[in-house]
Amino acid sequence: MSNRDDQIHPTTTTFIEGLKDRNPAALNRFKKYHLPVVFKLCLDGCNDRDAAESVTEEVIRVVLARIQSFDRSKGFFRNYVKRITFSKISDCNRKQKALINKLERQNFMEQYDQLLLRRVISDLKRQTGITEQSWEMFFLHYRDKTAITEIALKFGITVDSVKRTLRRIRKQIEKELDE
Repeated sequence: MSNRDDQIHPTTTTFIEGLKDRNPAALNRFKKYHLPVVFKLCLDGCNDRDAAESVTEEVIRVVLARIQSFDRSKGFFRNYVKRITFSKISDCNRKQKALINKLERQNFMEQYDQLLLRRVISDLKRQTGITEQSWEMFFLHYRDKTAITEIALKFGITVDSVKRTLRRIRKQIEKELDE
């Protein structure tokens, strides 16, 4: 490879041909000029370093995979890279937004259920004859994830008694929630 090829301006036809042929000098030019710009825009656009790195890799992959169909007469290479970069950042944002929406929705649903359950339990505690010991068993099992056998040992009762108590409270709650 001649010295002149090493000093190709990054948007010349020779540069494009070099990329099409996977010429190391052309690939190095692409990495030298375009890669830092693409990464910066991805970092700004994705607001997350890992996502930006992933999107940058995707941009490089797409640019190089589609370079054979690039037609210099239809536009500048930089515009080609800009369009791909913008598209991939938009994809990233859609995915992030979808994930955030899903998490927000899931969080909202869980929060609603928790608040509703607290209100129902609060009312049941006031209105029913369920003992404090029974409620303590209920909370130990469902909130604190204590095993039924441990609860039975703690209160000195049988495992079946604990199960009956939990089932009775659960049925009361389900009855209130079924509206």
